[in-house]
Amino acid sequence: MLRTESREPTYTTHPQNSGFNMFSMTEIHDASLENLSRWWRNPSETPGDFEEDDALDEIAYGLSQHDPEGVRVLKDFLHDKTHRGRAALWFLAWPELVDDEIREALAAAFDSDDTRTKYTALLGHIHAKHFVLSKAQIAGCKDPGNQRLAALAMVYQCRANPENRIEILKKALAHTNPRMREYACDEIGDFGIKELAPHMTPLLNDAHQDVAESAKSNSEIVG
Repeated sequence: MLRTESREPTYTTHPQNSGFNMFSMTEIHDASLENLSRWWRNPSETPGDFEEDDALDEIAYGLSQHDPEGVRVLKDFLHDKTHRGRAALWFLAWPELVDDEIREALAAAFDSDDTRTKYTALLGHIHAKHFVLSKAQIAGCKDPGNQRLAALAMVYQCRANPENRIEILKKALAHTNPRMREYACDEIGDFGIKELAPHMTPLLNDAHQDVAESAKSNSEIVG
């Protein structure tokens, strides 16, 4: 499910890493600025059994809680071309932190040829409530070859144009792209859109497991 209200670093958690040591995560989040800054530059020293990218997510979240010093550390990596840069962008692209420097980084990342960077930037635009992308830019994300990016573009349209949300979601629920159907169910649950609950019913038996699970969990939310 897309995270809409929290900056906690679960958006990149992979199924194979579901056994994270919660104590280690808390230890990282509550660490001193000095330790977080050191681990940020040397993630192999991070407490706990984390893959490097996951460690960077946890550290970035911790740094984002130290404003302004930790935020400045993250800003120095906004244009980094690795996962470190994506983590920095994600944990800074929220309404309480976003400023002109971060908005410029979002724009640059969105123009990237790297799909992961573009996806992070689009998600950042959504969570920062920074709805400045043109229709042409969003249309450019709907390449059927990248299902998740196309589905996230649909979410952007819903958030940027709430007056058209119902119609957009109805179409997404019937889309051939399974990620479009999955993300549409998440939007319905996130916003409690009861009138679309019946439209999720057929997806309870969707051939794509993620869609069926999303339809089930979000049907339970909206009732």
